[in-house]
Amino acid sequence: MQFVIQYHEQYDNCAIWDRSMFSDKSSFRVGGSQVFAGRPPVQVELLNEIWCSSLVVAPHLSRRGPNGLWIISRGVNHPIEQAFRERTLYYLEMGKRPWIVQEIDGWRRIHSLELFRSGKHAEKVATKERSELKKVGQEEFEIDVAAATGSELLRLIAAVDVIEFASARLAISRDGMFFDDVTERASADTLLALIDGARGKSRR
Repeated sequence: MQFVIQYHEQYDNCAIWDRSMFSDKSSFRVGGSQVFAGRPPVQVELLNEIWCSSLVVAPHLSRRGPNGLWIISRGVNHPIEQAFRERTLYYLEMGKRPWIVQEIDGWRRIHSLELFRSGKHAEKVATKERSELKKVGQEEFEIDVAAATGSELLRLIAAVDVIEFASARLAISRDGMFFDDVTERASADTLLALIDGARGKSRR
């Protein structure tokens, strides 16, 4: 776990650590990565899903070594990477980190992120949020607009349970699916159709 934590602190500004993720100590999800600890079978086919951006394999420590992590991610020619290569969406940042919101319903909790089709739309929402923070005397929290394209966008999407985009709400993780009481997670094709549909509306 030491290596897993160090890796995400250094390379992943979306990682959210939640005690509930450790119900299965050999396999859990953090920051869009599926982590496999010990000597588990590694499900490479998970990279065909939009909710998994990489596989982090953390073998048991041994005296012989080498001790560390194996990081497995999609290559540039993977169909999902190809499909999102030219897609750009915008989001809000707070303190140079994506503004990921925790939603709570009884004993259930998830993390969600709102995405925007244009920087102009995102800035409009950011201005409103800055005004709300000022009202409650919390203007020290800086809200900025950022953009993500291709692989970066995919990592951002995989890091949360639910995304909100173009008046739609899509379950990304299993927890997001149960929280919103829907029967399936969003697929890459579903999200691409939504992005392209929103793009067409904005042009008209």
